[in-house]
Amino acid sequence: MSDSSLLMSCFLQLEGSTTLFLEQLSGKPLRSAVRRQAEDGNGGGTIRREAVLYFDTADLPVIFSRSTLDLGLFSTDEAEGIRKGLVPLGRILDPEGRGLLRKENMTVELVPGSPDALFLSTAAAGCYVKCYDLVAGRRVVGRVREYVNNESLSRAFR
Repeated sequence: MSDSSLLMSCFLQLEGSTTLFLEQLSGKPLRSAVRRQAEDGNGGGTIRREAVLYFDTADLPVIFSRSTLDLGLFSTDEAEGIRKGLVPLGRILDPEGRGLLRKENMTVELVPGSPDALFLSTAAAGCYVKCYDLVAGRRVVGRVREYVNNESLSRAFR
C-alpha cells in the first residue's frame, strides 16, 4: 500500500476530530473558510454551510465539507464561533484536543466524476465522500459530509 493510500485509509476510518488529525499530520494549524451559509430560526435553529479546510490558502483545500448543525445544542460562544466560520469545528468544540468529538453512523463512498470534486481544486475528477453524525460529548450536534481525494489530502504535508 502506498503512503497516500495508507493516509487516505486512516482518514476514511477516522472516528475522532478531523481538525486534530490533520493538524497532527501537518504540524500547522488548520483553517476554515465558509463558502456558503444559511441559518433557519431565531438564533437557535439550524445552520447549513459549505466550507473548505486548508493550511496555506483556501484556494487549495484539504477538505470540502457540507454540514447541517443544530445551533440550539451549542453554547453561545460555540454558536458564535460556528457562525463566524473562521476556525474549524474541531477547534470550536474541542479546543484542547481532549477527544470530545467523534463520528457516528459513518458511511464512506468513492464517487468518480463527482461535481463536488471541483471544490477541492485538484486534477482528479472524483473524490471520497465521508458522511457522519457529529457527536460532541454526549450530544449529536449535526450531520457532516466531507469530500476529499488523495491530492487534496496530500496538502497536509506541504
